[in-house]
Amino acid sequence: MVRRVIRPLAPEDQRAAAALFAAAYPGRAGEAANWGSAGAAGSPGRYAVAAGAPARVVGYGAIWAVRPGKFRLDLVVSPRWRRRGIGGGLQAHLCDQARIAEAAMLQARAGDNDGESLAFLVARGFAETMRMRHQVLDVAEARLAAHAGLPGRLARRGIVIETLADEQNRTAECWQRFCDLYNAAREGWPDPDPGPVDALTPREFQHLHRAYEADIGEGADRCFLAVRADLYLGFASALGTAVRPAEGPSHR
Repeated sequence: MVRRVIRPLAPEDQRAAAALFAAAYPGRAGEAANWGSAGAAGSPGRYAVAAGAPARVVGYGAIWAVRPGKFRLDLVVSPRWRRRGIGGGLQAHLCDQARIAEAAMLQARAGDNDGESLAFLVARGFAETMRMRHQVLDVAEARLAAHAGLPGRLARRGIVIETLADEQNRTAECWQRFCDLYNAAREGWPDPDPGPVDALTPREFQHLHRAYEADIGEGADRCFLAVRADLYLGFASALGTAVRPAEGPSHR
């Protein structure tokens, strides 16, 4: 087992850690630009692993709360430094930090084509709770002509599409209404974190939404809400896309 030092991620570690992270998660590479904003409740505890002579960053890990008691983790080790105990040591450290933070559940995500990561997690007690499909829309190739009449059909039902930014300016009740929509839309959603799912308060939901916005570099002008009078019926945002159950497919 190689000598290693696990330490909180320092500014001088960020470039090397970000490179490791981008190589392992190319679709999330932009998140590293927001690492300096950590520190609020629920934000990640980030760590670097230094090894070698001279010591250099060969691993990166983070844990963060997605809901009270339910945490997620990231763990990356440079391919040249794997199978030397570094990943196991970092995983144990992250689990210790999750226990200190009173986590009841710690979730890790790995692609079904990443056999090495899956084997690593299974060997350390992780069990599969959900499989998700990754879908990508090539916007340049999208053909939207079939949906050209949708805004008019919605308007005839009194429904308009607004941005979150505009709604925040329009009403002080924006986050209360958005939170109510989110809690309603979660009914029946598969949950990758087993256990009770408590309804979020508006403050908790606002923090959650802004954390997701920061992670993917989007702002309130890229979140869209379907609004009818004072009721929010659906959303498409950094959190995903959902519709209030009473307005689902059978109510179109």
